[in-house]
Formats: sequence, structure tokens, C-alpha cells
Amino acid sequence: MKRWKGLFLAGILLCGLSAKAQTNSISLNVDGQPLLAGQSAMMQGGRVMVPMRPIFQHLGATVVYDPGTRSIDAQRGKTEISLMVGSLTATVNGNPQTLDAPAEMMNGQIFVPLRFVSEALGADVRWIASTKTVDILSRTGGPEALSPSSVPEIPQSASRLIHRISAYPALAMPGQTVTITMNGKTGGTALLTLANGRQINMQEMSPGHYSGTYLVPANSPQGAIDVTVNLALPNGQTDTMTTGNAFSIQQTAQPLSTLPGGMLPLEVISPNPAANVSALFDVTGQTTPGAVVRIRLLANHKDEVYNSQTVADNQGNFHFPIDASNLHHNTHLILFLTSENGSGQTSKEIRMELTRQ
Repeated sequence: MKRWKGLFLAGILLCGLSAKAQTNSISLNVDGQPLLAGQSAMMQGGRVMVPMRPIFQHLGATVVYDPGTRSIDAQRGKTEISLMVGSLTATVNGNPQTLDAPAEMMNGQIFVPLRFVSEALGADVRWIASTKTVDILSRTGGPEALSPSSVPEIPQSASRLIHRISAYPALAMPGQTVTITMNGKTGGTALLTLANGRQINMQEMSPGHYSGTYLVPANSPQGAIDVTVNLALPNGQTDTMTTGNAFSIQQTAQPLSTLPGGMLPLEVISPNPAANVSALFDVTGQTTPGAVVRIRLLANHKDEVYNSQTVADNQGNFHFPIDASNLHHNTHLILFLTSENGSGQTSKEIRMELTRQ
């Protein structure tokens, strides 16, 4: 009798766990085809996590996992990707990238943040909150676009005018400006809508490259922000894309104190060192409140493309909006930053090397 009672209770527990997993489960389509059962996406800590191996393999990449080092190596054509379970950093062709959340091992599969699929392979990634569905399309190309013969037919209704949405910086503090960019069909009218209902008209800065900016209000709560863009063409065609967790708002960090020896502290929050940056990006950081922050940006080691200064706010935060849209792709950038207070105390110079993607 005790045995049957135990089995009955175990059955109830398994049913409860199964129901919880189904509630958390998200449908996953790659190039218009649903992945097999057991390979669905998951919502983890407010972020959409997707199984890396089946998606990358469907998009033409080989994936190798080393259980000893918990490292993952993937390759598609000339694109090489490396990351480790539990790490927030991955490399794509040797360039470091910061993930929204660390890669995780769940149910025997490696899950990565949804946005990483787009950043690593250039796929068109969409999160449809109303139906809890993730759509991943490879037709937009990317670092190594698939040949037409290797891409399954996609229904005409899945034809996209919007290719990709991104936001810089990925982590923003109240008072900072977030730049949201969208790549899509040229000659359209683009409207940006944030999860809080704020709507912003986007400008087409260059053919097919649209941009809008959002100043994070001082009273903004901490958390991830979804972004939706609607693109309307003169011929009446429209398209809408939603990117979940496009950027996150974090609480303002505490001001930094003066370092020993009278040197001012100076820290860059975004972008990351050796990062690939978009045509429009922000340089954000912290120093002593009220200090003057100076910045220089060189292209190809010699051409000065930006030279400016600003004053850090009463929390020590600063940001510079950089427009690199007139530079060629893969342009090598060198960034120099210093800060100085009213008493003449200065910081050490920060030197960062970036690449205009």
C-alpha cells in the first residue's frame, strides 16, 4: 500500500513539474519550421534562452562541446564561435562579445540568450510575446550567409522588411541615452515603441539604416526593456519586429572615490574593450562627479573623427553619442579618454581599440 501511495505522490509531482515546464516553454521556429519536441526555447530570468546546438546546426554550423572544460566551439564557413557554460563572454572570429546572460546547461542541452544567435550568425531573430513564439530566419544573411539551396522555403507571409534591431548600450543607467538602430528596407517610415508605451520616430541615417534615441528617465525602474519597430514603405508594405530584452536599465552605480596618489578614477561601462560597434553607439562610463571628461576617436590609427568633452553628472556618470555612419565597415578605431576635476587632478588615460561593424 505504501508503495502505491509513493508512486501516486510521485506521479502528482511529475505532473506538476511537467505543467510548470509547459508554462515556461516557448515555441521555436527556424526558417519557418518548428524544431522537434524537447528543443523549445525557455524563459529564464526574464530573458529568452534557446537551445544552441539544434539552431546552429539548422543554420549550417557545426557545434562541438567539450564536457571537460565546458566549452563550446561552433563554425559556419569562415565564422568561428567559442563560449563556455556559465560565462558571459563569447568570441566571434576572435572578437569578444558580451552575452545578455551566461550560457547554461539545462535538460542536457546548452541554452544561450536569443540575441546571441543574431550577433553570432547574423540571423533575423524575433520574439513574439503574444504567442510566446521565437522565429529565427537565416535569409537576412549575416557574417556567412547560407546559400539559397540550403535554406528551406519560407512562406510568403514570412517575408521581412525589417532585418535587425539593436540597442547601445545594452546596460543603461537613468540619465543615459540609449540608441536603438534598425536595419531594413530603404525609403520607409519607422516608428519605435518601447515596452513602457513610449513612441519615438526613427530617422533613416543612411540607406536602410534607421536610428532613434531614448533618454532613460531619472525615475526608471530597473529591468529589461522590449523594443518594437514598425516600418512602412511608400508602396503600402509594412512590417513589425519586436526584440525582447533589447536593453536593460540598471540602478545608478555609486560615485567612485579619488584613487591613492590623487589620481581621478575613470571607468568605461560601454562599449566593451575590442568590441564591434555599430554606426551609432554611445561611450558611457563613470568618474568623479563634476569632472570634465575628454574623448578622442581615431580611425585607422591616424584620422581624428571625433573630439569632444562633457561634464560628469552629480553621480559621476557621463556619455558621448558617437556617429560613425560615415566610416567604412571593419574600420579600426582607437578611443582615448581622460578626466580632470576643478583642482587639476587628472585620471590615467584610457585607450580602447574598437571595430566599426
